[in-house]
Amino acid sequence: MKLLLVRHAAAVPAGTPGIRDDDRPLTPKGVSKFRVAAKGLARIARRPDVLLTSPLPRARATAEIAATAFKRIEPTVETALAHGTVDDILTALGRHPAGATVAIVGHEPTISMTLARLLGAGDGERFPFRKGGAALVDLPDGLAAGGRGRLATRPRGTMKLCSGVDSMRRRRKSRREKELVAVVDLGSTAVRFLLAKIKPESGAEVLVEERVPTRLGSGAPGVLPRKAMDQTRRAVHRFFARNSLNGRGPRIIAVATSAVRDAHNRERLLEPLRRREGIEVQVLSARDEARLGVHAALDSLSFRDGMVADLGGASLQLSRVRRRRVVSTASLPLGVVRMTSRFLHDNRPKPRALQAVRTEVREQLRGVLPPADPGEMIVGLGGTVRTLATIHLRGERKHRHGLHLAQSDITAIRERLESLSQRKRRKIRGLRAERTDIILAGAIVIEEVMVFGGYLTLVVCTRGVRDGILLRETFNGRG
Repeated sequence: MKLLLVRHAAAVPAGTPGIRDDDRPLTPKGVSKFRVAAKGLARIARRPDVLLTSPLPRARATAEIAATAFKRIEPTVETALAHGTVDDILTALGRHPAGATVAIVGHEPTISMTLARLLGAGDGERFPFRKGGAALVDLPDGLAAGGRGRLATRPRGTMKLCSGVDSMRRRRKSRREKELVAVVDLGSTAVRFLLAKIKPESGAEVLVEERVPTRLGSGAPGVLPRKAMDQTRRAVHRFFARNSLNGRGPRIIAVATSAVRDAHNRERLLEPLRRREGIEVQVLSARDEARLGVHAALDSLSFRDGMVADLGGASLQLSRVRRRRVVSTASLPLGVVRMTSRFLHDNRPKPRALQAVRTEVREQLRGVLPPADPGEMIVGLGGTVRTLATIHLRGERKHRHGLHLAQSDITAIRERLESLSQRKRRKIRGLRAERTDIILAGAIVIEEVMVFGGYLTLVVCTRGVRDGILLRETFNGRG
């Protein structure tokens, strides 16, 4: 028998006025979080033959969410899971075939006491479950013989090996094994996907990288455009439809940056991703976004001191590095999509519009960008910087990482872009058609940062937030 034990999701607190303890419902947050966890369970565990639930409302609601995730299964009420003892629960389980996969939804403390009994722990020992937590137990020799734990989940859907009485040994083994991880980066210009095998404390092997232009940052201030949200949801669905094997997909780490962070309608994008795809998106703070980019740069380039400029579609992140540590960060609303939408509306912008961009950049940098120390370099990240490097190399992309661009190189590219209409910019080698409208604003921002701060050299870094996430996952947050 295989047994999936689930504790009910978060419910309203005991003692809430007007609600009996047995009648407590799930909270909206509890429902939302367990939907994500249930989607994860459905990816990694076989669909149960039987789904048993306590009759109490909070457990029945949890079971209904699990049933929806697994599909083609109906919860069955088992009263022993409400107020019965561990022996009562085991008796109820014994009524089902030895080769069946059975899921139960119950309560603490009996759910953790049942798990402890099955794993052969001593009397009184427990393996406490968080609300919405789950564990899968193999019982090859039946209920009486006990079994071994295979996995446990938390409500947000992350997983770790659960090992019962020999937990430390199994945890050490799990750290040596490779794990399939997908990183989703909902950026202001595009959504980026990365699929990799991670070997903890060792490294990561990137298997798939994809980029889909969506322009989430192209709407009015604080608004995600409906078309961009639709394109993003479709791109996410297609990527995981292609990269899931027999219904089992990778562990998913999804983040969103400035455009989503600043949008008051972001739940119109995030809630469908939770409900339909089982993906919980972490909206990064400006500080976290900056630090992930810096960690990727420090890992791939050799520098101890400098300024890191990560220019995206909605914002510019500036991080000062001293002795390979971030000492200050700032986030400015100078992203290329945002600046283009505000100032550069014409096919070939007029001098007044170009000057307005420069004035805005300088105003934003004043008091934020310190003057460069003698010989200090600036490291550039983001699609604009990569594109400027590709244009400089006349379309060659292989040697962009670590490329040194002088201030005069950036100025030469900017002057060339200013002299051309968007249609004629399409003929520039290395410039993608989707960037012909926004590359000029990006070139101006980068040039102004270098001139204003006194940086003579820009070092190109082709890494980004997603690479910083891989480092964090591989080295347990140490990057």
